[in-house]
Amino acid sequence: MQEEGSNLDVHHLIPRFLGGTDDHSNLITLCDGCHAARHPNLHFSLARRLIRRWGLRLARWLDTQGEIAENLHAIVGALWLLGHENLRDGQIDAILAALRGESILVVRPTGFGKSLCFQLPALMCPGGTIVLSPLKALMQDQIADLLCRKVPATFINSDLSCAEKNERLHFWEHSGLKLLYCAPERFNAEIIANPAEIDSLARGKPYFLVVDEAHCVDRWGRDFRRDYGRVREIRERLGTPPVLAFTATASPTTQDRILESLGIPDAKRLLADIDRPNISLIRLWGVPDNIKERAKIVDSLLRQVRLGRNLIFVPTRKIGEKVKRAFSELEQDFPFYHGNSPFLEREEIIGRFTGRIEPPLKTIICTNAFGMGIDIPDIRVV
Repeated sequence: MQEEGSNLDVHHLIPRFLGGTDDHSNLITLCDGCHAARHPNLHFSLARRLIRRWGLRLARWLDTQGEIAENLHAIVGALWLLGHENLRDGQIDAILAALRGESILVVRPTGFGKSLCFQLPALMCPGGTIVLSPLKALMQDQIADLLCRKVPATFINSDLSCAEKNERLHFWEHSGLKLLYCAPERFNAEIIANPAEIDSLARGKPYFLVVDEAHCVDRWGRDFRRDYGRVREIRERLGTPPVLAFTATASPTTQDRILESLGIPDAKRLLADIDRPNISLIRLWGVPDNIKERAKIVDSLLRQVRLGRNLIFVPTRKIGEKVKRAFSELEQDFPFYHGNSPFLEREEIIGRFTGRIEPPLKTIICTNAFGMGIDIPDIRVV
């Protein structure tokens, strides 16, 4: 048992399971290490704080390059707040670089903890952080998780009423938020209805500018969504904070183009192995070029998958509607999620598919507006 607000543990001289009582005469206080010595089978769990504390001291002693941030001890608290006990390989490098105020490009596979690499530094540093995210579904998913963990965070997009938007901007300006998610289009006075929003976002003076799904800067910036090519300009408007860019896929050439577009060509690159041993790829040859026949093949596959959830991706809304009708003829009523779906319909589909709303959904049809970065642990078929 641990004393409230101290580094000492309360130890029973005669253990409870042998009839020991909680009387003061049967209790002593011990440090983590001495307490662990009394319980051979609980060495690590009881001495975890001690191990971390001395591990940090050793790391600082060996840190001849000054790479460890002064407030590194706060990482443990921030980690627990975000629902994690440990870091994965490579995450600490991104976190330390951010805490040193460096701009970085992180390439890690989907599901390997990219979000934690910017959420944790955002909690530990003063002020707020703006996160540029391409999809509403991604914003809503991450904000829902942060709010459940009591982290002051929100998003701004076109689905909000003016009153709701203004409330969120007010909190942002007055340092009431740690993370604010929005799309780059929020900074385009020709697109948004109220250009004063741009001034409000700038007045918040973000500590970091996060570019999530950074491959969009290269793939979309020139054609589909031109505002992804203006992130350098956005950064200057915000006071040139460090840029933390993240993507699951980027070749060396793409990395060069991303960093050049962001205006940080010399930023540190932190790359993880892209191998995903838990993912298998299946390619079927000779599949007929007919939506109804393809739906039958997919339906047969899905009926064999009894656990987890499934995503049926389609390239366009028009094809998605045809796919939905084809499955209806097979007595499969799968909802269709796309960017032009009504707001409440999108909210219901995401809520049911992620388990926040009952009844749950096992399979949905969707365009890439749904977002592969949404945190769903049991996706079985895509």
